[in-house]
Amino acid sequence: MFCRECGMEINDKAEICVHCGVRPLNSDRFCQACGAETRPGQEVCIICGNRLKRLSDTDESLGLVKAVSCCFPLIGAVLYLVWKTDKPKNADTACKWALIGLLVEAGLYLFSFCLGVLSM
Repeated sequence: MFCRECGMEINDKAEICVHCGVRPLNSDRFCQACGAETRPGQEVCIICGNRLKRLSDTDESLGLVKAVSCCFPLIGAVLYLVWKTDKPKNADTACKWALIGLLVEAGLYLFSFCLGVLSM
């Protein structure tokens, strides 16, 4: 992969470019597939034909993942298992929010139980 900011070749899993210090897909100056120069707003590299990626293209809407995982911890656990190798950041987010949802539900259950016992 090539950094979209400086055009230097970097590791495919790099979060920050070791040459320029910018997130590799957080720019629009070079193609991530071949390193050719690109123009702002360009969607396809005219040299290699690859679709130009942007940082926003790589992550799903994590807000929705957080909400679903928190409200339905089982879905969060399934998302974690599905994404753990391909999208580790999204998987960790889903797992964390599933655990938060599980703790909140356990707390609400305990509160309801105590409220029921006190009302007797």
